[in-house]
Amino acid sequence: MSKMVLLAALAGLGAALAPAKAALVILPDTTQGVTCSGGICQSTTANAQLDVADLERLLSAGPVTVIGESQAQDIVVATPVRWASTSILTLKAYRSIVVQSSIRAEGKSGLHIVTNDGGQDGRFSITTGKVQFWDTGSDVVIDGDPYQLVNSVASIIAKSGDNMALANDYDAKPDGTYPHSPVHELDRHFEGFGNTISNLHVRDIANPAVGLFGTVYFGSVHNLNITNASVVAAMSQGDSHWVGILAGTVAGGNVRNVTVTGKVLGAGGGTMTAGGMIGNAGADTENLHADVSVKIRNQQGGYAGGLVGESHASLLRCSARGKVQGGTSANAGGLVGWNQGPIIQCFAMGNVTSRGPNHVTVGGLVATNSDKIYDSYASGNVTGVDGSIVGPLVGRDQPNFGIASTITASYALGIPKGGAGSKVGGVLGSDLCPAGSNKQVYWDTKTSGITDPSKGAGDVANDPGLMALSHSQLKSGLPAGFDPTVWAENGLTHGGLPFLIANRP
Repeated sequence: MSKMVLLAALAGLGAALAPAKAALVILPDTTQGVTCSGGICQSTTANAQLDVADLERLLSAGPVTVIGESQAQDIVVATPVRWASTSILTLKAYRSIVVQSSIRAEGKSGLHIVTNDGGQDGRFSITTGKVQFWDTGSDVVIDGDPYQLVNSVASIIAKSGDNMALANDYDAKPDGTYPHSPVHELDRHFEGFGNTISNLHVRDIANPAVGLFGTVYFGSVHNLNITNASVVAAMSQGDSHWVGILAGTVAGGNVRNVTVTGKVLGAGGGTMTAGGMIGNAGADTENLHADVSVKIRNQQGGYAGGLVGESHASLLRCSARGKVQGGTSANAGGLVGWNQGPIIQCFAMGNVTSRGPNHVTVGGLVATNSDKIYDSYASGNVTGVDGSIVGPLVGRDQPNFGIASTITASYALGIPKGGAGSKVGGVLGSDLCPAGSNKQVYWDTKTSGITDPSKGAGDVANDPGLMALSHSQLKSGLPAGFDPTVWAENGLTHGGLPFLIANRP
């Protein structure tokens, strides 16, 4: 049992971190490779394990510090940890700390997190677990920064000038509908601890940036879930508006390990940019996942994306599953409406449409791409109106200030449809980049209905790098150019089609 639990915990690191060679794992089995003395438990071997019963017994008597030395680079919490005393638990890792189960402090105690204690590029991540506190007066410190515990949207508003950590799940349904973003500007750190805010409802008719946070300025949001949310930006007039469940805009900092579900609507006058999670993303993001119905209903165009409306930074291991609908002259993408940053190991599964009367650009993954896309795919159907640009992966692929965008090792499955005079291809609606910019990009001739192998792009015949494969070919082994350390294929996952190892569908 010990070896199996340990191997499972180490394997789980890959979804959130670069693979670790070894770790100190907290689990329900005999302590091995760890010495405990004077409230300090320290790894002595590369593959170390600390019995949770030993840890909880020590916590009942006083504060405990668990140290992962350089051999055991990471600390993994692979089983529930709970204590009711006033003791503070400190987790101190050479590199990263990953919570795969639960940590529950049932008294006025505390949790201190220390990453990169001698190492680098480590993170505090919560994969399938959560951290919860019964007392919001408990002491929380993450990498030297103190955090105030919050347990409601009202307390988030009250403490928005501090670093905040969500102490428990919170149901916002009794709050009713907020008439504006609960927090207009966030310039601190928000740690969700894997907890969930459910039934958040916001309807703003006055402010340009709308979400749980209107704008995130140089702060961060990590390890948070928001479910069954409804966020509406209904502006009667104005120039530009941004709306998303998490934030209207993210101007700096970073967002990691966040999941959202629900509905987003951008309506009214002005140009509207709507994303399932973020309207306009100007900061690097990682492990973001949205299952959100996104709709624009406005008068002056804009961008709609299942995850992000506009992206000006990197998206790493992200996904979107909801339906996306653009409004009048609004461009729509399954993941991103307008992309100007690297997209790496991402996918989109929702159907995408946009309506006229003016020309629109529609893409299964991205509507308009002006940067790099690596190891990504889209499976939703894409539909435009007369004169549209329609691509199952990307609608329009175009240079950015003279620098060609590129797409590499990616594929599309969806059915593309456009009205009279539209540009429709198996991968791209329109390719404005130099020949050869894209490499090992495929489409499924059966699922897309595009059987002509010259129609990878809607406006360039035999566009180099865009290749047709039959459905059976896509399922019979990884296509040429697909890295087997990034991609996998089996009969049980994604219908037997290629999927991303670190970002499973």
